[in-house]
Amino acid sequence: MKRIARILLSLVISLSVVLGAAGCSDGSVQPWKLYAQLNDFIAASFENGLNEELENKWILNGGAFGELDYDALSGRNGMVNYASLISHPPLATAYREYCSGFSTAVLYEFCKEYGYGLVGGNYGDVSSIMMALKTGRGNIGGGCVSVTEERKRNAVLSSAYYYGSVSIAIRKEDHDKYFNNVEGLNGKRVLISKVGGLYSSLSDKLDKTVLGLVDTVTDLMYALREKTTDAIVDETAVLKYVIKDFSDELELFDFDTAGRREYVFCFNKFGFQSVDELKGKSTGVIRGSGLAGVPGTTVTEFSSEEELKSALASDRIAAAVVNNSVRDSLISTTDRAYYIPESSGGGSIVCYAGSGSSQKGFFEDIADGFYSTFIEQDRWLMYLGGVGLTILIAVMSLIIGTVLGFAVYLLCQNGGKIANAIAKAATTVIGWLPEVLLLMILFYVVFGKLLMDAVWVSIICFSLTYGCSMLSMINAGVGSINKGQFEASYSLGYTKTQTFFRILLPQAATNFIPQYKDTIISHVKSTSVVGFIAVTDLTCVSDIIRVSTYRAFFPLISVALIYCFLAWILVMIIRRIQFKIDPKKRKKEKILKGVKTDS
Repeated sequence: MKRIARILLSLVISLSVVLGAAGCSDGSVQPWKLYAQLNDFIAASFENGLNEELENKWILNGGAFGELDYDALSGRNGMVNYASLISHPPLATAYREYCSGFSTAVLYEFCKEYGYGLVGGNYGDVSSIMMALKTGRGNIGGGCVSVTEERKRNAVLSSAYYYGSVSIAIRKEDHDKYFNNVEGLNGKRVLISKVGGLYSSLSDKLDKTVLGLVDTVTDLMYALREKTTDAIVDETAVLKYVIKDFSDELELFDFDTAGRREYVFCFNKFGFQSVDELKGKSTGVIRGSGLAGVPGTTVTEFSSEEELKSALASDRIAAAVVNNSVRDSLISTTDRAYYIPESSGGGSIVCYAGSGSSQKGFFEDIADGFYSTFIEQDRWLMYLGGVGLTILIAVMSLIIGTVLGFAVYLLCQNGGKIANAIAKAATTVIGWLPEVLLLMILFYVVFGKLLMDAVWVSIICFSLTYGCSMLSMINAGVGSINKGQFEASYSLGYTKTQTFFRILLPQAATNFIPQYKDTIISHVKSTSVVGFIAVTDLTCVSDIIRVSTYRAFFPLISVALIYCFLAWILVMIIRRIQFKIDPKKRKKEKILKGVKTDS
């Protein structure tokens, strides 16, 4: 077992090295080098007024998203591959194919000062950014990434370049009814964008509301204006930007209990990033420097800078406390050296990227991933809720869709040309539309003003799509039966309905049940899109946890296994029904029950 674990660990390390090399083979700068330089730049930008200037331009005055000229950057010292959100203006947005917004403007000025080129990739949420960093598609991420304790554990975060807050937007017409503070939201429907990762930090503060998630800030604003929600919650600067053209309809009030939010750039985990992480480790100082080691660590004194450098490189110590000149010397002469933006013992703290003491072991990382995915904040309860909603939507729409398919078939058999034409047109349109588009049309357009619960809208949507599939299967199954049986049943006095249920259906079922079984699997998988209309189903739960923890393995694999299990259960049920109705698979005495025979 230990040998297998060592092999797996070596494969993971090898893959990380390959991916890291791939990420830098095109001239990209190592992330730990960017980390130290970017922290210096951010600190200087607050002192020299640049940050205030950019904030006034991009946040207070809306910004000009096309003004960042990427081609003007020299790129003489390498390239910065930026993985950014694009759906949180003015903090993060896109102009044509380029990243833009306040966060990109900060990074643009940094690249201009340090001689870097900048290339951006647009991503849908924070977890996608982290996956891009881990696989080498980017060496820095940002856009609308805020600081949380979990993100500190699973990524390296820069110094804060923007301090924001959270606000709630409501319709002005509702202000005097029940909205004066957060308590006024109790029992009301509130939507949050899942892109920025606010859900995990605010869900406990909004636990008395009916909380839902949507994909983008645009969806938030549209839902509020169309009255499919009572309120929306997001970063204050973002909400001010998106509702500025509707100030006569909508208004904001502060979400006081949410506290101040720090927005940062993020990097894939390459080493220590705080004094707290060094506690219990070994640190070093140069003898006679007058500096003390990091509190809570085992401190070793070294006679020279070279000896200290050797100890860092060989992982004998996790960090060194040095003066600024030694710090700059270590960083300039070693690609792996970087420093933490905290001081201790009177000096700067220098670490080496990728040092063994900063890396978790294979089993430790697995255990930590399992804990953060299921145990922390009782997230297993979120999975239970997601499974319950997924089962409810899948099973209810399967039952309703099956009944609907049979009902439409019988109506078409007994109806005239008009009824058949309407049924054919409806099934054709529903069959041609992507399910996620039909879902949003029903939620935002058809039932938008009715404030119908998103779960029931989902059930209606998938009942319609499955009903269309059921109708096609029945038509195909009945079409395979010899027409002589129709005539024989009519001659015996059977009605069309009696003919269908007593003569045709038992034979047709054996033909379409295999296809019915396959369609069930496809149907269960299709329900994963209900998160688009703020249903916290199984897939949406996975998204929330990935955004919160910066981990993808356990959230994605666990959801995949649950979907497979649900599909397997449904298939087993249908297979049992198939066994019961197939004459070839039943015992002779069951088939001839009630029939007298000689034996």
